[in-house]
Amino acid sequence: MQNSFYYTCNNKITYNKIEAIHENISSNSPIYFHVPDSYHKVDFSYEDDTSWIDLCKQRALQIRNNSSRLRLWFSGGCDSKFVLDLFLTNNIHIDEIITIKSGIFAGDYEIDDVAVPYLEKIKNKIPNTTITVYVPTAKDYLDFYSNPNWYDHMDTPDAMHFRLNCVMSRLIMERSQQTTEILGGDKPKLAYVNGNWYTYFLDKNTETINLDRYNTVQFFIDDPCVHRKQAQMLKKYIELNVPVCDYNKIANSNLNNKNQNIINIGCGRVLSNEKFILKQAIQDVDEFNAQKKWYSYSKKEKLALQHAVAVKWPGLEQWRKTVDDVSTIAQGKWFNSGRVEFGTIGVLSEFLCLNKPFIKTVDDLFPRGFNL
Repeated sequence: MQNSFYYTCNNKITYNKIEAIHENISSNSPIYFHVPDSYHKVDFSYEDDTSWIDLCKQRALQIRNNSSRLRLWFSGGCDSKFVLDLFLTNNIHIDEIITIKSGIFAGDYEIDDVAVPYLEKIKNKIPNTTITVYVPTAKDYLDFYSNPNWYDHMDTPDAMHFRLNCVMSRLIMERSQQTTEILGGDKPKLAYVNGNWYTYFLDKNTETINLDRYNTVQFFIDDPCVHRKQAQMLKKYIELNVPVCDYNKIANSNLNNKNQNIINIGCGRVLSNEKFILKQAIQDVDEFNAQKKWYSYSKKEKLALQHAVAVKWPGLEQWRKTVDDVSTIAQGKWFNSGRVEFGTIGVLSEFLCLNKPFIKTVDDLFPRGFNL
């Protein structure tokens, strides 16, 4: 029984993408990404009559009742803010709210400008909740990256930016086995194929975490009924507001302002007049000096790297040596543009139909290759 998202390759199960890639290289077997077994027990073509807010409240109460201690990871984005506001509005206790910076000021503007001010605003309403703003130090960077094998211990290769946010969050989780860690998670991905709607997952957008190491809860997608509801809501909203020819442009989360607005409103993350932080993903190459190029996949990482290079931030050269080495695995074929900083080539899950009670594979729907 698999209770979380996972990979298989050559009939071996793993939660670690790099392990799956190494198995692919040695066996030449394809990598598959799978939804939890609970997803196969739910009819995704059916929408529950329970309202979105009531369903999420039930989810929050279930998590609270099954946990001795709850910690919410808060970034200030609309996913974690929705979860935080849901708990607060319904007086469901959270033991700790944590937000984690990179420690490099240039890359922390989202936390500094949105997350920290919001926590300051609500702290008097929740006096029994610990609010933690964790800031890695320059010594943390040097200590972590001085270990030449640091990369082998990572669960997700799509965290291979220099900033230590993801690294430190995993280390904190490892030290807190009695704590249930609540993660917001991303919005649903939809595909409109041959007149039918499907929801699916791309592993790069999903926190694939080994539950033996971390006691995590992905609020929106670990419960298939919650995910079904938000997928059905988004499907209906797109049908009402978007021409058929643009269904897949919107549903696959292209990162322009209009598309993000439709997705966030459609799946219940924000109200129509509510502001939210826009995602700003970029795949960028900067040459800060004549000898070396530096690669980044987000605006925050780019700004942090520019500062780190300028001031010779501790651990930077050790980090760069490792990512250069890792990027050569299988001649870089598993990394976007051949660089691990841009993340791995995504692997698609099963496609769950929102119109009819069946599940398809990517090969079923796209025999000539995935293309929307």
